[in-house]
Amino acid sequence: MFQVAEIRTNTLKSEADCRSARSVVEAIDEEESRQGWIQFSRVDLEELAIGSDGYDLVFCGLALHSIKHIQNVMLQVYASLKEGGLFVFSIEHPFLTAPTRTGFTKTLDGEVGRWPVDSYFEEGERGAEWLVKGVKKQHRTLTSFFALIVGALVRRHQV
Repeated sequence: MFQVAEIRTNTLKSEADCRSARSVVEAIDEEESRQGWIQFSRVDLEELAIGSDGYDLVFCGLALHSIKHIQNVMLQVYASLKEGGLFVFSIEHPFLTAPTRTGFTKTLDGEVGRWPVDSYFEEGERGAEWLVKGVKKQHRTLTSFFALIVGALVRRHQV
């Protein structure tokens, strides 16, 4: 059997969105669980604790840049993979999370100017408006993401 773990985050606008999304997710969870294909878990990713050598694939879509203390997540995910297993993830590009004030600049005549990539090498929390106000993101450089992956892989093979 192909074992898959999916790490998800939700950004919802209203209580109605929450109820609607919850009912859709619960229906998917029930169907997938019944067929034994996918097991969904809702957990705080900062406190992720998953078993070792259990998954062929772990998928994480646009969630890693929301996690302040990401090292534990990387270690847990790589420990959870079977030999030859894959961790597939997407992140918001660091050029998008780098600005301290998000948004394009305007030219003198009011046209869209440029996207400022200030503070790229200053990692840490950034506030943004993305679907809703007050979204918190953790800016990391690509080098930092690669270092986290390599560190988790090295640790997995040392154990």
